[in-house]
Amino acid sequence: MVKIAVIGAGVVGLSTAINIQELVPNATVTLFADKFEKDTTSWGAGGLFRPTFHHIKGDKELIRRWVQASWNFYSAKALSSESKEIGAFLIDGYSFSSKKEADPLLESVTFNVRLLSDKEKECKGFKYPYVHLISTITISPGQLLPYLMRRFQQLGGTSYFKTVASLEEFVGKFDIVVNCTALACRQLIGDESIFPVRGQLRRVRAPWIKNWYLTDDDTYLIPQANGEVTLGGCRQKGNYDLEVDEQLSEDISKRCEQLVPGVTGAEVIFDWVGLRPTREPLRVEKELMDFNGNKLRVVHNYGHGANGISLSWGTAIDAAKLVKDWTRQMSFTSRL
Repeated sequence: MVKIAVIGAGVVGLSTAINIQELVPNATVTLFADKFEKDTTSWGAGGLFRPTFHHIKGDKELIRRWVQASWNFYSAKALSSESKEIGAFLIDGYSFSSKKEADPLLESVTFNVRLLSDKEKECKGFKYPYVHLISTITISPGQLLPYLMRRFQQLGGTSYFKTVASLEEFVGKFDIVVNCTALACRQLIGDESIFPVRGQLRRVRAPWIKNWYLTDDDTYLIPQANGEVTLGGCRQKGNYDLEVDEQLSEDISKRCEQLVPGVTGAEVIFDWVGLRPTREPLRVEKELMDFNGNKLRVVHNYGHGANGISLSWGTAIDAAKLVKDWTRQMSFTSRL
């Protein structure tokens, strides 16, 4: 029986743990984290499946494969009887841009991408040079994270609250450790290439808003499954401040109301701040770490930035395969 520890309980950590359980059925998988559900960055995500190469750096074919795998998983859920449980549903929306061409990554997934005609823009009152109508899906993180945790537990997984100061804590206790600790990697393993991109959003109650809207200056409205709408946003690279900026919240509301006047006066439910853990490129790889002569097999999976949902299932599949590779090496070594 192989003992595997997964550190981190955001969408990446949970997705990775589940994929390991399914790919390595002879393993016991234990999850450790100091943040769960509402305390994670994943919980506050807008949940719109709209990945673009503009915000994801690295090998484009690898990124495309990760996104495709995530799309296959989440779109299937949105079309299944589990859609209500996971908070995933089909939705049309409008992407406003100064560029005529849609992002090729976006066109490679989603159900449909179409450029609106000048007449259509005029009828809808859209002022941007180019507007694309996009049929995609959205996922409510507040429902997704509990769903993933239930699935993990149903597959035999256990979870513990733990603040990990060093991976050395797992030496001799686990055969393989999977690191999905995001920004904590700066302190945990000394990776200074990961950085925060601060985001702030406002959640309002507006069940009459049925489409999503997104501009290339990071103004967006994304309906949720419960009739709430997420308003955003901002991208503040290197900003670690987790306090709500009231002035920015009002600016977000103003921008969204200018874009979609129908949201004006909607009841404000809460404001939220999250730090998107960004690494360019994100890291999915094996590492044999050494702690005073004691070896530890590690698989890293972190740095997804603002595309945690769009990338998570795809990188989780690859991380699970790397865990499987470690188990094969262990089996081979034990036979020698």
